[in-house]
Amino acid sequence: MKHRLFWACACLAIFLAVHRQAQACASCGSGGKTPLVLYPSENLKYYLGLTQASGFRNFDPSGKSFRTQSTDIKRSFTLALGYRFSQKLFITSSLPYQQNIKGSASQQGIGDPSIGLHYIAILPSFSEPHVPQLQLVANGKLRQADGMNESLDPEQLDVFGSGYNELGLGADLWWGMTAWKFGLAQAWTYSLAEEFSGVSYQPGWQSQSILTFGRDYSAKGKLIGGLKYDFRGEVEIDDRAQPGSEIRNVSSFVTIDYLLTTERQLRLTWDRRGMTQANKNGFRQDSIIFAYQEIIM
Repeated sequence: MKHRLFWACACLAIFLAVHRQAQACASCGSGGKTPLVLYPSENLKYYLGLTQASGFRNFDPSGKSFRTQSTDIKRSFTLALGYRFSQKLFITSSLPYQQNIKGSASQQGIGDPSIGLHYIAILPSFSEPHVPQLQLVANGKLRQADGMNESLDPEQLDVFGSGYNELGLGADLWWGMTAWKFGLAQAWTYSLAEEFSGVSYQPGWQSQSILTFGRDYSAKGKLIGGLKYDFRGEVEIDDRAQPGSEIRNVSSFVTIDYLLTTERQLRLTWDRRGMTQANKNGFRQDSIIFAYQEIIM
């Protein structure tokens, strides 16, 4: 019953959003890390996303995978908003509502909210399609939900966040003015130390590299795929580094975008996290993401 209620509420929200009127137009894509990006002609936009993740497996330090004993399925409903201050500066924020399922048991809760400040250092131009858009990003994630170190459930159904406050910086290059598109993105994340049960934990710096490529398949849509490489340094416990605790994950994704109108867009994404044996201390999961975006002004 809880499962059906979760999806009924989420689908109703998207249904209502599709029927809302808007003004303005959509623009080209980007290879950024955030689920929502404002393009040059967009001043206010919102994003509604439904995600289902499954097929969880963990990787040990040698890269060998094994089935995890925690959650079977994770679902989330994400609301994101973006507002433009000027032609080159805009802000985004997002908040997820999550559901963790294990057999017939499940728990739901709000995840960690995030905020990002975006600066377009180089604007895209059809007169110079070989010059990429350059976007610089500063972001933060607020520790609101419990992480794994705070879990009271043996199957971690009560885990809806990372357990840490996070600060990040990033840069995004995107060649999107032609039918074929290409992007490179690099982000760094620093997690602030936290104390759990009298023990101090300090995760290492996290780096994420993204390679994106794709093509317009019609006047209303594009197909984009890419690779992601995540690395996190050794964790420190009570100021002592834990050898062999660094994390490596290689992922791939495919996204299909379709314009319903110039103001409304649908997006379907498949994401495979942990796709090769190069992973270390990470995990594998398959995610399907259905999203709706609308320009308000």
